[in-house]
Amino acid sequence: MAPSSGTWRRLAAVAAEGVASGTPYMVGTKLLQGWLTASGVPLGLIGLLAYAELPYTLKMFWAPALDRWPIPGPTGGGAGCCCCSCCWCW
Repeated sequence: MAPSSGTWRRLAAVAAEGVASGTPYMVGTKLLQGWLTASGVPLGLIGLLAYAELPYTLKMFWAPALDRWPIPGPTGGGAGCCCCSCCWCW
């Protein structure tokens, strides 16, 4: 039995989301380091970029805690999580 067109559409959407979610990581780790090296930025300073990736590397440890306990916020867990994300970026 051949897959329907809806199945192919869903498969394409999931594939596109996978590529889109991996692109920022690739840009931040490989492309940015190459650009900075070509621009003459010292290697020690480029090495500090690894600290920016550390929360994502250790996500397997802190993500279950966020799933288990609600983050206090003005309107519940979702808003608290959004506020924490915004504060983390600033």
